[in-house]
Amino acid sequence: MVAEERRVATVFGGSGFIGRYIVKRLAQRGFIVRVGVRDPDRANFLKPMGALGQIVPMAASVREEAAVSALVAGAQVVINCVGILYETGSQTFQALHAEAPGRIGRAAAAAGAKHVVHVSAIGADAASPSVYARTKAEGEAALRAVFPEAVVLRPSIVFGPEDNFFNQFAALAQVLPALPLFGGGTTRFQPVYVGDVADAAMAALDRAEAAGKTYELGGPRVYSFREILEFILRTTGRRRFLLPVPYCGGGAAGASVRTPAQAAADARPAPSSAARQRGLARRTDSRRSRHHTEGGGGDRAHLSCALSPRGAAGAGAGMKGPKRTDRLCVGSPASTECVRTWARPCHEGPKRT
Repeated sequence: MVAEERRVATVFGGSGFIGRYIVKRLAQRGFIVRVGVRDPDRANFLKPMGALGQIVPMAASVREEAAVSALVAGAQVVINCVGILYETGSQTFQALHAEAPGRIGRAAAAAGAKHVVHVSAIGADAASPSVYARTKAEGEAALRAVFPEAVVLRPSIVFGPEDNFFNQFAALAQVLPALPLFGGGTTRFQPVYVGDVADAAMAALDRAEAAGKTYELGGPRVYSFREILEFILRTTGRRRFLLPVPYCGGGAAGASVRTPAQAAADARPAPSSAARQRGLARRTDSRRSRHHTEGGGGDRAHLSCALSPRGAAGAGAGMKGPKRTDRLCVGSPASTECVRTWARPCHEGPKRT
């Protein structure tokens, strides 16, 4: 009897918000999953997501060539989920967003990896005035230079049980009489559920035509920042004033929430380019996708049941919903319905007020 091939996947940043969902899906597919993290002990919560010894947290810094090479050795799949919203010490945008993806791509190519998936961010643009968005674009370019077949995913603002956007404003509503309405609340977002982002990463492994393409991911609806805060207050049963403040300030309250709000505002799609690929993913089982139990929650998973094409996920005046375009399907590999048609979102989510 011929022994079954041992499939290995390496996930950098696998203990993070998005990474943990990708790790779980890889384990469900039978991969031995190496999780590259700075502190393996703090990633032990991942182990119950797989069989005994299947998920292995390992100390590795994406800033060190030798550590990256050791972690990807023998891996067929390499996924990079490393990203930060603000800089601390050696954890800089330049080091993690701009330089690390190329380092990971070189190591993956040398190791003979078949697939590389890079989780970037919507609005990545080399010409952006935002250092966050600019270094994201630099990282994508560095990766493609050494691993042209890499798939790049650019999620819009991501929500889920562990997110640092919806949860943070909900927490602020518990203690503050008013919530800061940055920029007057006109910035527009297209939130996407974290489980759908992880499903898109799996679809990128399954679909041969996805190689070398960039997909921008968003949910089925666009909301203004004001609408998002109103939804949070309505859902948590609280009444708070919404206080307009400029992006440059906001006092103590503004300082406490400035990073996620402004980082999300930075994540705006760049002008269209024929060179950029379009993609859309949606769940094929809408009833199942309403309540996700993974990650310990997901009671608001109905906000996002689809991943949208470029130009529909992010911020910008006059933005409309998803358009017909090429699709990166999520769900049963046998289902082709979402390749041909755009179906209505599985749930409406919060209504406009």
